[in-house]
Amino acid sequence: MDIKENINAAIEQYRLYIDSKEKFIDRNFATNKFFLVFNALMFLCVYLTEGMEVHGLDSILIFSIIGMITSFLWWSNANVYDILIHAKLKNVIDSMESQMPIQPHILEQEAFQSLRKKKGKYDLRNVSYSGGQKVLAITMIVAYFMIIFIEISPKIFDYILQIQFGG
Repeated sequence: MDIKENINAAIEQYRLYIDSKEKFIDRNFATNKFFLVFNALMFLCVYLTEGMEVHGLDSILIFSIIGMITSFLWWSNANVYDILIHAKLKNVIDSMESQMPIQPHILEQEAFQSLRKKKGKYDLRNVSYSGGQKVLAITMIVAYFMIIFIEISPKIFDYILQIQFGG
């Protein structure tokens, strides 16, 4: 292979890797949409089925537990995607770009960091897509826990009072 063929092969490999990274990020967005819609449906089910029982269990409890499990999976998934995307961007793409005359990903990172430092309209210091996903997932877990606590605590207190006072 001559130098021109090596350069063309390297550019093609870079383009293919960037395309695969973009598809990976698109799958991440699709997965997060699924978790968000599923959790919204669980919240809806919690309130629409209030007072119903399934095999002796309160429907609120069932849907809240399903929601908590799903929210935990969402948080875990966001964590894994965050690590994998970071590895693809920092380790692989930056390494490939270090051998190229123009480094678009590195230039993009520098421009983004410059915007993060500006105040006002472009104050992006606290913006993080994956961080937002994790916070939302944890918030959902806490919300489901609170629903369960509110639903179960009166029954627990009644049970304790019955035992205590022989009712």
